[in-house]
Formats: sequence, C-alpha cells, structure tokens
Amino acid sequence: MLDVVKFLVVPAVLLWVSWLKYRGLEYVLVNYRWVFVVFFLMPVSLVYDLFFYARNWLIFRMNSAPDKHEEKVQQVQQQVCMGMTNNRNRCRSGSC
Repeated sequence: MLDVVKFLVVPAVLLWVSWLKYRGLEYVLVNYRWVFVVFFLMPVSLVYDLFFYARNWLIFRMNSAPDKHEEKVQQVQQQVCMGMTNNRNRCRSGSC
C-alpha cells in the first residue's frame, strides 16, 4: 500500500499543486489586475523613477551644466555659421 501512495498519489498531488499554482497566477493576472499593478508594477515604477531622478541629478552636477553653458553656446554658433556658409555655397552653384 505504501508503494502505491509513493508512486501514484505523491506525483498526482504534486502535479495538481503545480497546475493550481499556475492557474492561480493566471487567474489573478486576468481577473484581478489591480493586485499585480498595486503590489508589483507601482513599486517597480517608483524604484525606476527614483533611480533615474538620482542619475539625472548626478549627471547634471558632474557635468556642471551651468559652467559649460558658454562653451555649448559657442559650439552651436559655430555649427550655425558652418551651415549658413554651406547653404550659400550650395545655392550659388545652382543646387537650391
């Protein structure tokens, strides 16, 4: 009798528990989405937002954006001047 329990009942019970576990998760995700959203997605979203807030703040401070403003303005002005001279030359050659 013990052999029957060991070889038939135990695997059947394990199979039933695993099926119930899988179907239970599916049931919750389909019919009670709010549980998944409130207890998983919202905390993950909060951690994500905090991480990127700290990352952006750190990058802003490390690159010292206010100190490099004049340098960046000069680069943009140079690009605009180069673009204007390229457009004038192109228009003179008749490709405009």
